[in-house]
Amino acid sequence: MLFRSAEGNMALQDKLLAMTAEAMNALEGAVYRLRDDISTKLADFVTDADKEKLSAMCTTMEDWLYDDGYDAEKSVYEAKLKELEALFAPGVAREKEAENRGPAFDELTQAIEKFSAFAASQSEDYAHISTEDKQKAAAECATAQAWMTDVQGKLGSLPKTEDPPVKSTEIIRSEERRV
Repeated sequence: MLFRSAEGNMALQDKLLAMTAEAMNALEGAVYRLRDDISTKLADFVTDADKEKLSAMCTTMEDWLYDDGYDAEKSVYEAKLKELEALFAPGVAREKEAENRGPAFDELTQAIEKFSAFAASQSEDYAHISTEDKQKAAAECATAQAWMTDVQGKLGSLPKTEDPPVKSTEIIRSEERRV
């Protein structure tokens, strides 16, 4: 019985060591990935001053990992990873927004075109729809088009290092609401 208890404790200890090593590796991997991201995919979305701060933070975190942090607890590695990712979050969010914005505008454009074509259609398939309802649809399409043009103008003049005033999710919701 004593041996089984000791064996169970050793298995638990091995599992804890493996989970701690995974947490350390996750932090180390994030340091390398985020340091690379500063000069690649996040380069346009982070100011030069922030790039310096983030790079310095990565170096500080790396130094800690190989010095004082070499034998830290799992929870410490997880907290450091969360802290590091939080510092990069604004740049990552701006990069994701820029990536999602084009498809969102494409979807809105397609919806506007679809409903504009419907509103202008003289097809017998739509004979049961009143002229007044078609005019309402056309007016909504014009409103959506004007809103999209205005937003695209604002976003086009905004530096990529600033948070956009309109998010891609709002563009998609606009499509669902307006058109």
